[in-house]
Amino acid sequence: MSDQQATYPHVPIGEMLQRIRRDNAGHGTKHVVILGAGIAGLVAGYELQQLGHAVTILEGSERIGGRILTHHFKDGSYNELGAMRVPATHDYTHHYIDQAGLAGKLIPFVNSVDQNFLDIHGVVCRMSESRSRIYPRYGLPEMPPTPDGAYPQDPGGAIFGWVLENAIAPLTPFELDSLFKGEMTTDRLRYLDSLSLGAFLDTVLPQQVKQLVGAYTSLAVWFEKAVTMFIRDTIVGTGNNLTTLQGGMSQLPDTLAGMLKPGTVLLQHEVTRIRIASETSVEIGYAGPEGPQTLAADYVLCTLPFGVMRRMALDGFSYAKRLSISQMAYAASSKVILDCRERFWESRYGIYGGGSISDGLQRQTYYPMDHLKVERGPLPPRPWSNPHTGPAHDERTGPAPDADASMPGALLGAYCWGSDALRLGLMEPAAQVEAVRRGIARFHPEIMDDNLVVDSASICWQSHKWSAGAFAFLLPGQLGTIFLDGKKPEGRVFFAGEHCSLDQAWIQGSLIASLEAVDQIVSI
Repeated sequence: MSDQQATYPHVPIGEMLQRIRRDNAGHGTKHVVILGAGIAGLVAGYELQQLGHAVTILEGSERIGGRILTHHFKDGSYNELGAMRVPATHDYTHHYIDQAGLAGKLIPFVNSVDQNFLDIHGVVCRMSESRSRIYPRYGLPEMPPTPDGAYPQDPGGAIFGWVLENAIAPLTPFELDSLFKGEMTTDRLRYLDSLSLGAFLDTVLPQQVKQLVGAYTSLAVWFEKAVTMFIRDTIVGTGNNLTTLQGGMSQLPDTLAGMLKPGTVLLQHEVTRIRIASETSVEIGYAGPEGPQTLAADYVLCTLPFGVMRRMALDGFSYAKRLSISQMAYAASSKVILDCRERFWESRYGIYGGGSISDGLQRQTYYPMDHLKVERGPLPPRPWSNPHTGPAHDERTGPAPDADASMPGALLGAYCWGSDALRLGLMEPAAQVEAVRRGIARFHPEIMDDNLVVDSASICWQSHKWSAGAFAFLLPGQLGTIFLDGKKPEGRVFFAGEHCSLDQAWIQGSLIASLEAVDQIVSI
């Protein structure tokens, strides 16, 4: 656990668990039907069973874990098709990693190292050469400014961090608390909630520099998204002291599922209908191995993404809830993993971890973190950062003592968002791989060697049946309108998942919303 945890406005995990146990006292045992066996459903099921409640989890797909999905290749290499990093401030996530006995498998995750490549504005260079090689293309000086840290910072993500810090600094403690509750209580918060990321950058940066920031961070495809999400992420410090699980993030849901009572999770039980029959009864329609079935429940916890719920029959739901379900914005994301016979990026380029950035279709190429050694400096008094700005602390990286470049390695060849994710996702798998390899070949030409790339895997979360989107990502104005209605209970139907939190897109958000819903249920 990190000293940086619990430094942003939220109920810390220890306090939340105490609240649940206190609110559960004196209330009877309940049977709760949970919809979805992603991380939110699994944790809710675990905590409810620990309190003596009966739990049934209906999962439509053939596996548990939701959008946590590690792909393993036959040669032992792996990489993440879903969630891949955990910030130090995410105390809920770290708690359940501890509960699952996986804390010893945490290894550093870094977003960039100096040896990574940039392929931007027609220039291919190392990350360390960005100011001299790329900044002049955007009308910025080749030499760093004085004093150190003054605008324009290097690399481009640091400029993004600077403009976000300038927006955060004037916020009062009351406004910070309101921002994390989804309550637009002041004119300043209402103004920020009205801005897209692109519109916000237009108020503080020249157009060319805005395009530079969009290219460096790969956020150019998300300029229409609400800037308040990036502000919250920066306050949380989601770019600091990142870690991942050696062996894959899927170990977390897999282990948690094993901590449930046998028979709790029913796979291939696709929910097709939720009917609020009365104030005390809910009917769940589902298609299981034995055909269409109906299940009566006293309490239901729905953790399904709203994009999935949109195609279901919803009877007895309020107009406000239906509106939230229909309008909740989700981000598109696609990933393509290339399994390589050897780790040529280590032996030929000296790259250990981090990610290379391109303005081409593949956008981000992440290298395996399991051969990486990291030394991290202390955090400053205001450790504001997000994955796009770079960490607030210093990072010195290099090869781990046992790094062996002759081993197979799975390269996350493409991680792209928005329209690029949809374009890549529309391709057939072989065409996806070919397009990604061509893009990477601009800085790693050997990737075109068919003897080097031995296998691949890919996913487009927007077209994935069980997610219908990578994660919730609000548009301007939605925080102050549809968000709070989205997380409110409807009779005996409760809601959880990252879309019901303001840590959207993170495992932390799923867990916070899950425990909030558990507390609502046990309090009755």
